[in-house]
Amino acid sequence: MPKTMEKRPVIKFTFWPTVLAVLLLLVFLGLGFWQLDRAKQKKAIQQAYDKKGLAPAIKLKGKVVDADKLQFHSIVVRGTYETRHQILLDNRINTRRAGYHVITPLKISGSNTRVLINRGWIPLGLSRKELPVLPTPGKVVEVTGIATVPGKRFVLRRPKEIIKGDWSTLWQTMDIKRFRDAVSYPVQPVVVLLDPGSKAGGFKRNWRRLDRMVSIHQGYAATWYTMALAVIVGYFLMAWRIARREDDVEITQRSEEE
Repeated sequence: MPKTMEKRPVIKFTFWPTVLAVLLLLVFLGLGFWQLDRAKQKKAIQQAYDKKGLAPAIKLKGKVVDADKLQFHSIVVRGTYETRHQILLDNRINTRRAGYHVITPLKISGSNTRVLINRGWIPLGLSRKELPVLPTPGKVVEVTGIATVPGKRFVLRRPKEIIKGDWSTLWQTMDIKRFRDAVSYPVQPVVVLLDPGSKAGGFKRNWRRLDRMVSIHQGYAATWYTMALAVIVGYFLMAWRIARREDDVEITQRSEEE
């Protein structure tokens, strides 16, 4: 009786596992490329930020200026803080503590125009129902800082905002258009990040550089690419095992027939 020759298993590709593997691979690779693109954007923005920050400071007056002409530039402006329309931006984290960014309108001297000043971070109190007391200079101050245009943030669930008088004090995102629509006076289209060395009534101000996020996005990209590699390895390993199991069954059946 001839001896049965053992065959090497051949990798077999089945339809639905192949479709699932391809879809997962496309998703993971797409997310990886997206994270790298985010890193590239952050780096480019930071470079523009640094370049404009080295230019001479712009002395901001009452005339409303286009946001693109102010963004990332150093700003000098004199005026008086007005707390009636002050905003607390919720869910701002500093050294792993929850808190608020304090946004206070500054009435620009010699005009009726306001500019919004981010005076920095303060910690959350016992609860959001009890808003913190915020010391604010009552005299004319000179504010120095960097002009920024707030970006849109995704909010999964918008908590109930706290109304102080006829004004919503607690906001989840900084929306200049919303602010402009809610007040009767002209507002500059930027938020000025108060300089960390300024004495103009600020709080904790350790503004983060955007390029600090580049390595984070690159790390996320590496994670997605690793998952894509795991899909490839897992898929071929599964296909090889299926083929080997089927080959073992075939050899057993032939042995029984002989």
